Amino acid sequence: MRSDLSGTADEDLRAQLTTCLAVPRWVREVMAGRPYADRAALLAAADRAAATLTTDEVAAALAGHPRIGEHATGAGPAALLSRSEQAGVDSAAAEEFVAANQEYERRFGHIYLVCAAGRGGQDLLADLRTRLGNDRDTELTVVASELRKIARQRLEKVADGLLVPRTRSAVTTHVLDTASGLPAAGVPVRLEAYDTGATLGTGVTDADGRCHRLGPDRLDAGVYRLVLDTEAYLSALDDDTPAFFPEVTVSFRISDPNRHHHVPVLLSPFSFTSYRGS
Repeated sequence: MRSDLSGTADEDLRAQLTTCLAVPRWVREVMAGRPYADRAALLAAADRAAATLTTDEVAAALAGHPRIGEHATGAGPAALLSRSEQAGVDSAAAEEFVAANQEYERRFGHIYLVCAAGRGGQDLLADLRTRLGNDRDTELTVVASELRKIARQRLEKVADGLLVPRTRSAVTTHVLDTASGLPAAGVPVRLEAYDTGATLGTGVTDADGRCHRLGPDRLDAGVYRLVLDTEAYLSALDDDTPAFFPEVTVSFRISDPNRHHHVPVLLSPFSFTSYRGS
């Protein structure tokens, strides 16, 4: 990652910027400014884009942050950053935050947010209690300012190449052609919710037969299915014989949402096998 944000695929950069500030307009404006003359120009542009956060944008951005004192779970970049930023909140302070957070949320209707990096738990508690004296409009302005501070700190990590995007989704697959002993490239894959049939993600196997990006980075516990559109691939193996398997479906269960699930498929013209991969 270069500090001017060039040389990074749009999908990966968009994911990293969203981790900094989950406001699509801000992400688009920062991306549109590439390449930046230098690091200062990047940070200045990001600050300008964040200076006009609307009430709806503030609400959307807050949804991606845990309460202070409640460390985020999971292994994604946002959760890891949040745990690092709240490292100064010890268990004793976290207990005090329970009641303080409840009082704050009753007053303002949203979570208490502060740029917590480098600050201790008692310092943050004092800040929260002071802000309880604000009126709603003043507090909304303060929250927007804190969001901008967090976005700037995280963007500096992006520019330094320290915020590494997840390069794979919660579910991935690898399709191997057992008849030829080669990867099965170009096979369309669809991830669906088993109970509703809703499509959660789509992809196509690459030259190595793999599909790394297939739907969201995290899925709740439940039953899902992979649907492989094998008609074109298998028909191409024998122009005179229609594919015996025009489609291959593999249903599987996710019990631990925090674990990655790899579901490979061994495919041949007249059989297929799947197993729990790693």
